[in-house]
Amino acid sequence: MAPQASAVAILPVLRKQGVLSEVILISQFRPPLGLQCIEAPAGLVDVGEDFTDTAFRELFEETGLRAAAVLDDDAAVLCNDPGITNAACRLLVVEVDADEPGNAAALGGIESGQVYGLQEEGESIKVWRLPLQGLRTKLNSLVSSGFAVDGKLHCFARGLAMASVLSP
Repeated sequence: MAPQASAVAILPVLRKQGVLSEVILISQFRPPLGLQCIEAPAGLVDVGEDFTDTAFRELFEETGLRAAAVLDDDAAVLCNDPGITNAACRLLVVEVDADEPGNAAALGGIESGQVYGLQEEGESIKVWRLPLQGLRTKLNSLVSSGFAVDGKLHCFARGLAMASVLSP
């Protein structure tokens, strides 16, 4: 039987003045690691909800930002750690319009260090704005300073870096 996704991970790309140049990420303490982990916002799909609805809801809950559109959803099911668990998710890349007034206000909160997440779910989430250019280097720097980085996110950053090396 093919794996079924019960969760969604969201890669929010920030558009400011028409240019896609940053990604929005989060960090939160992950007890199994004993560390703060840099990761994409994510969450479980609620009954009656589709993946896009879940992505937009979770993005708002975890960052205060609202997605304008889905940029990419190839419907692939990502098996998170198939040697240990059957947990699987879908990855949606979404656009966040930084010039939209509600998002501009939320970005101000992010820059001032506001903590996000649902208290009833025990979430205490810090939001990060990181450049797409050099994302792998920035994530590696965060690892050197004591953070963990989600494997899916690091593979994405490594793919971005390798694309410039491998393209003709």
